[in-house]
Amino acid sequence: IEALSIVAVYPPVVQARLPELDDDGGAVIGPPLLRLIDLPLLPGESAAAGGLKIAVWTKPWRSQAIFLSPSSNGFAQRGTVTAPATVGVLVNALDAGETGRFDRKNVLTVRLLGGELAGQPDAQILNGGNSALVKCVSGGWEIIQFQEAVEVSAGVWQLFGLLRGQLGTEDAMLAGAAARADFVLLNSAVSAAGLNASEIGIEL
Repeated sequence: IEALSIVAVYPPVVQARLPELDDDGGAVIGPPLLRLIDLPLLPGESAAAGGLKIAVWTKPWRSQAIFLSPSSNGFAQRGTVTAPATVGVLVNALDAGETGRFDRKNVLTVRLLGGELAGQPDAQILNGGNSALVKCVSGGWEIIQFQEAVEVSAGVWQLFGLLRGQLGTEDAMLAGAAARADFVLLNSAVSAAGLNASEIGIEL
């Protein structure tokens, strides 16, 4: 009878470790992009003070508190912006157009900072869908609607089938808008700035 002694050899145990993180002091976040927007009363609104809207964008997104004061101190919080607005700038100038019918002549080209756009059926457009704001040469804001949206390059969108000068913004529309003018999608992320009726006309 012959026997052979076998010694089991096990691989050494290796303790898994996470890679070391570079200490860069944390992400640096600049001031948010803020747009104050003076609009006519929108459908369903009754208080004139609600016409002052606020749109905010920052990356990465953090909720933003709204504080108002008539001086450099004594600020009081009036609200919180909980969602980033879809904002951008016009790539090309936008000429004045017609009201009361779809503008098939002009195409609105927009470069967004973030987010996306999409077309909607005519029934939704006529019920207020796909509304956006364009800052015009006069300083006023035109409310504009669009039927179709096509992303032609990264972050650049072309909007077709425009309804111009909506909800009493014909005067702003007639002035036209320059290249790099502000664009804001008018959705639930655009909120009231918290103005009180007694503060209308007061510098804040």
